[in-house]
Amino acid sequence: MDKIQNYVKRKASKKTKDIQFIYGGIKISYKDEFENEVSLEGAIKKIRSLIPKKFLTKIDLIYVGAFPFLQKRNINAMYEGGLIYLSNEQEDQEDLVDDLIHEIAHAVEAAHGKMIYHDGRLETEFLNKRKKLYQTLGAYKENPPEKALFYDIDYNKKLDDYFYKKIGYEKLQHFVMGVFPSTYSTSSLKEYFAIGFEMYYLDGPNNLKDCKVLLEKIGELDDAKS
Repeated sequence: MDKIQNYVKRKASKKTKDIQFIYGGIKISYKDEFENEVSLEGAIKKIRSLIPKKFLTKIDLIYVGAFPFLQKRNINAMYEGGLIYLSNEQEDQEDLVDDLIHEIAHAVEAAHGKMIYHDGRLETEFLNKRKKLYQTLGAYKENPPEKALFYDIDYNKKLDDYFYKKIGYEKLQHFVMGVFPSTYSTSSLKEYFAIGFEMYYLDGPNNLKDCKVLLEKIGELDDAKS
């Protein structure tokens, strides 16, 4: 990621006139303007009404543009080292808010990883759900890949391709219902946390009733002073 960070620093330094302080000291820099009629300032205002201000302090800069590294991975946003890289291609205002809260979740995880993972309970909950998913997929003759992949807490492209390309997220939704918060939360422990964080603040804690440890961990973060 060092190449990406150096790229951003070079570009941002050339466009200092586009950097402005808003809402808790977050800087915004535009490499490219949004293609649709969306408002980053409006999205941040919405987010401030949904999540504690302390979480926004984990973000140093939001950088907007048509970034090749986002396009290559077919994603709209990415958090790395205090920066949120945000695609200028956003479907609508709601999509923009979703993307930002999700990346803020990754920033919170980076800052509070010890609190989230130290006792191993969240990892255990995630792996138990993966095990259940593996058994369900086998029972429905969906030919899941080797079982060892389901016990890897990190992102694995082979497993993600199986979920996304072979089964498809629309079909996968039927298998994860009542187990995982969403289809994408199956992809790794980090995404399990980030999706949970996003749903907690966008949809309400009750939507995580099937993920007791995840709900508890986010509640602890919410109650913490910083």
